[in-house]
Amino acid sequence: MSPMKTVLPIASTSMNLRSLVVLLVALFASLPAAAQVVTTTPTFPAQTDTIAVIFDASKGNRDLAGFTGDIYAHTGVITFLSTSLTDWRYVKSQWTENKPECKLTRLGANLYRLVIPNPRAFYGVTGTEQIRQLAFVFRSSDGTRVGRAEDGTDIYVELFAPGTYIRTLEPTPGNRVVDSGQVVRITAIASNDVPLMQISASGVEIARATNDTISTTYTVERTTKIDVITYNSLGGQIRDTFTLRVRPKVTFKPLPQGARDGATIINDTTAVVVLFAPGKSEVYAVGEMTDWKRMPEYFCYLTPDKQRWWTTIPIKRKGQTLWQWSFDDDRRISDPYAEQLCDPSDRFIESWRFPQLPSYPSGKTTGIISVINTALDEYVWKNNSFIKPDARRLVVYELLVRDFTDKSSFQAVIDSLEYLKNLGVTAIELMPITEFENNDSWGYNVSHQFAVDKYYGTKNDLKRLIDEAHGRGMAVILDIVLNHQFGQSPLVNLWGSIAGPTPENPYFNVTAKHPFNVGYDMNHESEPTKAYVDRFLKYWITEFKFDGYRYDLSKGLTQFNSGSDAGLMSRYDASRIAILKRMMSATSSVDRDFYNILEHFADNAEEKELSDAGAILWANANYAGSQAVMSFSNQDIASAMSAQRRGFSRHGLIGYVESHDEERTIYRSVNFGRADASHNTRDTSIALRRLEALMAQMLCIPGAKMLWQFNELGYPISINENGRLGRKPMGFPYLRDPRRERVRKAVADLNEARKRYNVFAQMQSTIQAADPLKTIVINDASCDLIYIGNFDVVSRTVSVPFTRKGRWYEFATSSDVNIYLDNNTVTLLPGEYRLYSTQPFRGLTTTVHEEGEAGAHVTAFPNPTADHVTITCPAQTRQIDLVDILGRTVRTVSCLGGLSHTIDVQDLPVGPYTIIVSDGSASSHQTILISR
Repeated sequence: MSPMKTVLPIASTSMNLRSLVVLLVALFASLPAAAQVVTTTPTFPAQTDTIAVIFDASKGNRDLAGFTGDIYAHTGVITFLSTSLTDWRYVKSQWTENKPECKLTRLGANLYRLVIPNPRAFYGVTGTEQIRQLAFVFRSSDGTRVGRAEDGTDIYVELFAPGTYIRTLEPTPGNRVVDSGQVVRITAIASNDVPLMQISASGVEIARATNDTISTTYTVERTTKIDVITYNSLGGQIRDTFTLRVRPKVTFKPLPQGARDGATIINDTTAVVVLFAPGKSEVYAVGEMTDWKRMPEYFCYLTPDKQRWWTTIPIKRKGQTLWQWSFDDDRRISDPYAEQLCDPSDRFIESWRFPQLPSYPSGKTTGIISVINTALDEYVWKNNSFIKPDARRLVVYELLVRDFTDKSSFQAVIDSLEYLKNLGVTAIELMPITEFENNDSWGYNVSHQFAVDKYYGTKNDLKRLIDEAHGRGMAVILDIVLNHQFGQSPLVNLWGSIAGPTPENPYFNVTAKHPFNVGYDMNHESEPTKAYVDRFLKYWITEFKFDGYRYDLSKGLTQFNSGSDAGLMSRYDASRIAILKRMMSATSSVDRDFYNILEHFADNAEEKELSDAGAILWANANYAGSQAVMSFSNQDIASAMSAQRRGFSRHGLIGYVESHDEERTIYRSVNFGRADASHNTRDTSIALRRLEALMAQMLCIPGAKMLWQFNELGYPISINENGRLGRKPMGFPYLRDPRRERVRKAVADLNEARKRYNVFAQMQSTIQAADPLKTIVINDASCDLIYIGNFDVVSRTVSVPFTRKGRWYEFATSSDVNIYLDNNTVTLLPGEYRLYSTQPFRGLTTTVHEEGEAGAHVTAFPNPTADHVTITCPAQTRQIDLVDILGRTVRTVSCLGGLSHTIDVQDLPVGPYTIIVSDGSASSHQTILISR
């Protein structure tokens, strides 16, 4: 219940002042904000009254304002047994259960009535349990639109025991900030007749009455304390106190030259701060410089067009300055453009992740705080001549910083870059790393889009990661979230609350325009949103040198209202195309070779048009790929990821069989695959062989490709382990498994071939994949390529359509053949494949042999070991490498074979390592464990 509905019991003459103060504090602390969303008849309802609850949909969060459908009450009670205001008891119905007795009667535009005859009977409250409040959330019949209090909390109606109470009806809390000279009506009511009611202003009586109602007007010249006092016949009294605060006079003044939304540093000690907030009546900057209080000297100027508020604030020289915006009745937000934030959860971030995080000023302010950090040294870039890899042959590696390593940091990714380079990756795609709510997330619950999430590291750590990747020939792509923001976003809270935006909000739709929305849906046809988004798009390119964006849920970037119809959402949408083209134009204005990658999945004609405009669209073959490995259908991955098949004029697709959002292929196969007696795809060894065949097929289809982290190792853990969004174990320990290493090595060699040969960028190819036997034939001046894969559970003999006679190299068996005849056949075992090419693809990194072949001749002891390991190897050995789980070579020994070699490992961290023994053309491995 809000202060405007404050009701207080009359104090008896026996109640001492201390007890009364305690009672008042307890009452005020327990009353939630309702902002006159509901009124009741009677005004002071009791547990056994017939109560008419009037709901005004134009008040509160206003999600049901203007709604014309049926409205129902989701309702329960708060009793003395409830542990909090969210602990509803005797809930009348489930969320979308439309009971007739919970249906509201429409009284007029935005006004509805619910009649509750005897709350104890209506809710079924039994025994001596006493009802303190009725709790409500009003909703549409399908539950997609809800009416709550303005701050997003539930709505409560207080019930009263016998006694005398008072309530201030006017002015409501939202109308207690006034202009100097403004006349304000003050009205209060008592629950029954009392001998005397009195209103005083700054201690001077201005009105009195001798019944249950008092009302007067008051001209406010300065900030004034108002007391509404009620007396009983014995002289006992109680008062409701509030303040009428005079709004400072607004000074109109244009922005200083060079200032823009957010903080603009003018010199070592001063910044101009600017807030786009049309319609607001007052805005202050608060912070360390004001001890977190509103001060007149930091009351903001308003630009002549009444769009922006601004002031100057002092900042620390080589330090961190904490500040916020304060607006309306002292509501506080961080700056939407803040590049660093301070919030209470920072205490969970270790100092090695982000050194010298400022402490949150608990007790002095609330909400998230903006930080201007001048202590951070400017990053000096080393690799300034990086040339982006050919978009047609990209191999993108999608990774989640949280789960890629056990350190969950940018630095840990830097430490693993050699692994990615050796895998043949040409671009790293980071899942969202802008500030998101909480520290443990995929990152799509974004709240501040100009700040790096501190849990992963500093701005300079991220810049170093990008710089180091560029130094290894790899681009870096940022996964961005422009469909929505979540409740901690200052843009949501400027016109709304954590529960959602209000209709005045220029950045967000009150109700999402499509069925896949999460958070609060952004309005991309609003001019303020366009300006905000275009600045965001340019910022991460100029400040961090990102090479591309992956636009999360790009199909949602539209104002076309598809409601709950997913099919309608996917249809051709010219307005969505225009929005995305404008965004791509913003990126190309900074970097003409920028990658714009869309997670779209819309009508093919729309995707073709976006591709023609330069976009690269996600092509999801997860289902078809999994089915092939499990041998359950004749699904065709090429139908999704072949630009030629889909009628594209250019390579505008990026194909994949796994992403962050799909179930893992090997998990599916091992748990649900076809279990024939002669070929059981649930057997891990068989499943991994089939995965290698699938990866080879995918990488041979021309155009860009993507790997989800550890897809190359056949990561076997379900996406739903520990909850879909929950943490997963990192995949590097699977390098110990020679079967998985074989898959990784095949992927690495093919990725390297994709870099070298233009055949992988050809638009024209012959693909037959609607059968368990898959074939790909591509001709190119640089190299011809033929892929044949048997995804059946029986052997298949097939004619190989060689395009020329002469020498061909076969990838899967590391052999070569001379072709002289026109008719050449090959018999493939189930799950087996052949990849013929006129240029060698194997050996571009290092040839693979499985454990049990060359590996059988390598021994290492002791194993486990604490300080040294002795290795014996074949006579042809030329080199021994010791590799850690991140793929880094930590020891190298050159040798002439036939000998034992002892390696000192006492300074290495504990954990698994791989010994790789090479003769110059082939290698074998053995895993050891360092343990102490």
